[in-house]
Amino acid sequence: MKLATEMRKQVLVFVTLISIFGDNVIAETQQPLITDSKSEIKPLTVNINKCRLNGYSIEFDVLHGIDKVGSASRTLLVNEGVTTLSTALKASIAFFTFSQREQSKLLAYPEQGFGSAHYLKTKKKPFHKKNTIVYSIKQKEPFSKNISEVVYDPLSVYEHLRELVCSGLKEDVPLMVQTEKEVEQYQFTYKGLHKLTLPIGDVEAVLMVRTRNTSTRETTVWFDINNHYLPVKIQQEKGGDTQATIVAMALDVN
Repeated sequence: MKLATEMRKQVLVFVTLISIFGDNVIAETQQPLITDSKSEIKPLTVNINKCRLNGYSIEFDVLHGIDKVGSASRTLLVNEGVTTLSTALKASIAFFTFSQREQSKLLAYPEQGFGSAHYLKTKKKPFHKKNTIVYSIKQKEPFSKNISEVVYDPLSVYEHLRELVCSGLKEDVPLMVQTEKEVEQYQFTYKGLHKLTLPIGDVEAVLMVRTRNTSTRETTVWFDINNHYLPVKIQQEKGGDTQATIVAMALDVN
């Protein structure tokens, strides 16, 4: 009984992997994106020529501490004008396995970047039945020029963040995300440039941290400045303890 209880506790650690690629987080107050001396909001735009990609794939190892416990992938594919962002993750501990797949259909706009159109997530946690969530995201018509009014889903918000960082973002930024039940706000904090060594080599990356006021959990993302600002490391922390980390093992850009 004691062993089973301890194993359940460890499995709960891997449940946090749900939020490695996307999560539902609420920030209580919305802050301006970029302001001038008069504190007027200046909309952020994306450098399409530099930052818009026609496709890529990244393979990750999933780590708990120094131990590999699974694998994950992230893929962007453009086919006949439709852009699809997909992720897959599978991790195991003892006799328990956690798996999740996400897919986001994206709407591409010249300056405002990506807006979501459709989101699907399928997950299977230990002691739970397989669960599938599907919903559409309604954008304002015509598409808003104010980035604070554009709505993303828990997956595509990170692709839009990649494009913003690639375009020169060096500020904290709030982004609106449609969850299954409501629109919520994600708060991302800019932490500057950091150097790290990964299996793909030495990396110089822009560090962004997502937090919420009601939790000690943080998600940290490293965007590689020499590889199209792709996310090459993602780490989940709670109460100062690292829950799970995924690191890029291989990547390919179309």
